[in-house]
Amino acid sequence: MALSTLDGLVAAAPGQRKEIYKTPTTGVVANWWSAWAAVGMPTAGAFALGNATTGVVPTKATTGAIDFVNPSSGSSYLGRLDMALGQTGAARLYDRLWHFGDWIPTTVALAITPPALTRPDALGENVGLWLEIATATSAVATFTATYTNQAGTTGQTATLVTAGTTIGLMQQFNLASGDTGVRAVTNIVCSAVLTGTVNLILARPVGTAAVLRQATPTGFDGISLGLPRIYNDACLALMVFLSSGSVTVFSGSFDIVQG
Repeated sequence: MALSTLDGLVAAAPGQRKEIYKTPTTGVVANWWSAWAAVGMPTAGAFALGNATTGVVPTKATTGAIDFVNPSSGSSYLGRLDMALGQTGAARLYDRLWHFGDWIPTTVALAITPPALTRPDALGENVGLWLEIATATSAVATFTATYTNQAGTTGQTATLVTAGTTIGLMQQFNLASGDTGVRAVTNIVCSAVLTGTVNLILARPVGTAAVLRQATPTGFDGISLGLPRIYNDACLALMVFLSSGSVTVFSGSFDIVQG
């Protein structure tokens, strides 16, 4: 049975508590930065994904993901999220539904034949398409992706102008007017031939913690977060937004409650 009352949430807490710590690394001010390959806890994942024709559907068992135990019955929810950053900004917990890379950007369009997504939250609604820089690129450029939207409409076009060339920079594509999510990506092309490599990510946000004071923990409970659902086998990962500075360390924890 789904958690539907405050009493149910209190009874389910604290659930599974997950600790997070990532070591200092370079980021890009006023942009999201991917913590996927950062050293710390959880273990660093690989940016060089090695699947640049189909991509793969990662799960909680994928190196780099935050592991948790699926419920024996009922569902999982985000019951609390606390985070502290070396700079002001925000930290976001997300489900990494699909990733593809590492692709060397070129003006020759690459056809992608992605596998079917496995989690029920992955049907497109509220799923964003992101570019993740795996190894430093030689210049900023425009990327154009062809995708299937949340309604199953194929041949839609998404665009992104990169804000930098730094490893770990993570930016979201602009979707076609009226679209609210992505089910699958079928083509990618760049406006220039670049050195370096990039990944494509389909990501569904789970919870975001705004950090308004440097090195000061900020916490949000399940009610203020909206008690977002975490689907079985979700590949939980983190991205960080820096509003000042260029290097940060971050740590925190979150609770998964089930019922």
